[in-house]
This record gives sequence, structure tokens and C-alpha cells, in this order.
Amino acid sequence: MAVNPALASYPRLRAPLPSLLAQYEAYMRANGNPLVVDAPKPLKLSTRVKDALRKHYASPPALLAFLADIRDRGSPDVCPMCGSLKTGTLDHIFPKNIFAEFAIFSRNLVPACDCNSLRRESYKGDGAGERVLHPYFDAVMNQRLLRAGLSSSSGSFQKPIIGLNICIPAGSPFFAAVNYHLENVVLRTQIIEYLECFWPKILRFYSDYFRLPDGNFTRPQLDHAVDEALAVFDRRRSTPNNWDSMLFAGLAVNIQAKTYLEQTIRNLRSGALRPEDI
Repeated sequence: MAVNPALASYPRLRAPLPSLLAQYEAYMRANGNPLVVDAPKPLKLSTRVKDALRKHYASPPALLAFLADIRDRGSPDVCPMCGSLKTGTLDHIFPKNIFAEFAIFSRNLVPACDCNSLRRESYKGDGAGERVLHPYFDAVMNQRLLRAGLSSSSGSFQKPIIGLNICIPAGSPFFAAVNYHLENVVLRTQIIEYLECFWPKILRFYSDYFRLPDGNFTRPQLDHAVDEALAVFDRRRSTPNNWDSMLFAGLAVNIQAKTYLEQTIRNLRSGALRPEDI
């Protein structure tokens, strides 16, 4: 791009090219972590160069066709950033308004949903270890990080109070990053509303989710069915950190919620309760 006279940015990118390439190398050495000692700091680029890079992202020339591939094919059904069941945008881990040099850098671009715009420019906090997790570099994102916390409302789990709990220990070196990511990425979405709508569907249509014997069933059989359903969603979404798995992971460890689920299923089977009444 820096030597292509057909581009409007020519020859503006020629002079800062060595600095831009050095920034890319620094990004890779830091594994996309803005908190390490040698993490890249924003380059002092001219306004014209910054504008050129951002415009190339907004209206990519043929040389940047990979941007569409990352957006459309990188994660077709689950947002790697928040776990929603949608994508369609590209998220700049290091915000392009702060780091214009990374506006078109592929390793800084992650397919995402509208959590992208909801996060705005939050990428690191003031406390130790506080930063956004990076799906390309943070292997911790391959393990279960979040589960739903279900609490009874007015003594019932028909419409429980739902929150999100961190699964990894507080002493983990990633705990602060997970907590920052939770507060600045995941909780800015409509995940709580989604889980609140998903819960009654699980109750009404339990047979779609749980493999239970016809007629009577035991509590161990229900426990196994819940664990099995969780494993199915983990496999189906290719990550344990999707919104559906978060709810089932919370259910799997919540004795009171499973007791309510068990009684609801028994009431539905006996006719004491109608699905439309849930």
C-alpha cells in the first residue's frame, strides 16, 4: 500500500512505514496485551496518515480484501468477544481512535457483534491486570470463564434473578482481566435479558434440552441430563463461553435451581402445570 500510486494515501504511508511495521512486531511480541512492559504505545503520526489508515479500514481497497474475510468468516455464529450468537462487525482490540496504526492490522481485528460499539474504547483499566481479553492470544478463553448465577425471586425460580459469575479462581493471574472483560464487554450487551428469556424456554420445552426417561426419573438422571446438555452447547458453539452454555453451566452447579427444574418437569408431565403458565 505504501508504494501503490493508485491509492489516495500514496505517498503518505511511505515515510512512517518502518514505524508501522515495528508497531506490528511489537504487538505480536506483546501477544496483544497492552499491559506488558514492551507493549506498543500509540505512534505519533500525522493527522493525514491517521485519517488515511482509518479511511482504508472504512473503505478497503482490493489489497485489504482480508478484512471482509475476517468479518464474515472468522466466527460465523458466536461472537468471540462476548459469546453472543451473532457477529457481523470487526472489533479493534486496540481501539483505532487511539491506535490508528492498528486500524488495518489483521491481528488487532476480531469478528464481533454489537458489543464492539458498546465497548467503545475500553481496552485496559487502571488496576493491575485489568484489560480486555484477546481471542487470538489468550488461551484462557478456551476454558469456561463465566457462568450464570441464578437466585430465587420471591422464593421462586420461575423468574430468577440472573447475574454472571467468574469461574476461574480469584488467585488466577487472569482473574483481573476476566473481570475487566466481563464488566466492559459482556455486561454491556443484552446478555442478562437474553438469559432471562431463555430460562422459561428451558422450563417449557425441557424435552428439547434434556434426555430423560419417559415416566419417572431420578435426580441423578436429571443431573446427568443437565451436564449432557451443557456439553452439547459447548460442542455446538465451539466454545464454553457462549451465552447458552453460560446459563446451563450456572444451572449445573445450582442445587436450588435444579430442584425447581425437577419439580417443574414433574408438574408438566402430570398435567398439574401447563407450559403456557410458565
